[in-house]
Amino acid sequence: MKRRALEEGFSPSGMYSVNGYYTMLKRWWKRLRRFLQVKGIELALFLISKVPFFHAKRLGRALGSLAFYFLGKERRMGRKNLRLAFRNRLCRSEEDRILQEMFAHYGELVAENAHLPKLTPKEREQLVVGLEQAKEKLLKLYRDYGRLILATAHLGNWELMGSVAAQYVPLAVVARRPFHPRLEEMLRDFRKKLGMVPIDSRQGVREMLLKLRQGYA
Repeated sequence: MKRRALEEGFSPSGMYSVNGYYTMLKRWWKRLRRFLQVKGIELALFLISKVPFFHAKRLGRALGSLAFYFLGKERRMGRKNLRLAFRNRLCRSEEDRILQEMFAHYGELVAENAHLPKLTPKEREQLVVGLEQAKEKLLKLYRDYGRLILATAHLGNWELMGSVAAQYVPLAVVARRPFHPRLEEMLRDFRKKLGMVPIDSRQGVREMLLKLRQGYA
């Protein structure tokens, strides 16, 4: 019991130790930071959704480029992945160029996604390159098998692709739960509005099998 109290930051006298106060402050700061991140995302999506679509995409790219300088954790992770992929063959400036373009691209995706629920199905289709050929293959496979498993990468705007595919076949999407319950709620509502059925990746196999039996892709 005494050992557990010490691990949680209490001193033998029952008061918080210095380490205990430090641990408590770290937890509070982490919660506050996540709360502010979520509110910032909500505010950004609201404001971007009020800007005309093509101007919003340019604004999103600009904000994404700016985020490169402030999101150190994500920047370091991206740099690490680049060095693994290219076996340290890229110079620092080339890594920065690729990472800045990646951040700008994600900013553009956020701007696009802020507008997707307001776009008509036809307008969303017009944003997809090579749609007719892809649609033909998708419908043929679905007619032949009655169910599909589609494996995609985080390339392009996967939310847009899912919303367009859901116009032609019943579509369930497996996604990892985000770090905050409010974000999870926002993403679930967003995907439902676009015609997709969201599945939590932690229950992915069971739910996927159920949806496949029901004729979903």
